[in-house]
Amino acid sequence: MIYMMIIMMMILNMTFCFFKHPMMLGMNLLIQTIMLIMLLGSMNKTFWFSYIMFLIMIGALIVLFIYMTSITSNKKFKFNNMNILMIILLMIIMMMLYFKIDQMIMFMKIIMEESINLNNEINNNNNNQESLMMSSMYNQLEKLITFILINYLLYVLFIIVKIIDIKKGMMRKSNN
Repeated sequence: MIYMMIIMMMILNMTFCFFKHPMMLGMNLLIQTIMLIMLLGSMNKTFWFSYIMFLIMIGALIVLFIYMTSITSNKKFKFNNMNILMIILLMIIMMMLYFKIDQMIMFMKIIMEESINLNNEINNNNNNQESLMMSSMYNQLEKLITFILINYLLYVLFIIVKIIDIKKGMMRKSNN
C-alpha cells in the first residue's frame, strides 16, 4: 500500500503541468498533502508527527486558497481531451514502472534492515543519549522521510512559481 501511495503521489506531481486553473492546482495539492501525511504516518510508530504536519500544511493551504480565490476570476473548468489523454498515459507508464520499482524496493528493505542492525549495535555499544539521538536521526528510514519532505517543499515551490507571473507586476494595483 505504501508503494501504491508513492506511485500515486508521483502521478499527482506529474499532473501539475496539465492544470491551469488555480482551484484545480489547490485540489491536487490538498490530495497530495493527505497522501503524504498518510505515508508519513505509516512509516512512523506514532501518528503525532503526521498530525502536526497535517495541521501545518492544511493551515498553509487554507491561506493559499483564500488568497487565490480573492484574485482569480470566476472561470469554469475546461477539461481538454488532450490533457486527460496525457494523464491516463502517465498513469499507465507509472503502473508499468511500479513493477520495476518493486525490485528496487526489496533492495531498499535490505539496506534498511542493515541500517537498523547497525543502529542496534551503536545503541548496545554506547548508552550515551547524544549518540543514540544522532544514530536514530540519520538511519535510512529517517533519511527517506526527510527526502520526501524536501521533495514536497520543492514541488510546492514550483507550484507557487507557476501561479505567480512576475512579468505582470503586482497582483493588486496601488491607488496612487
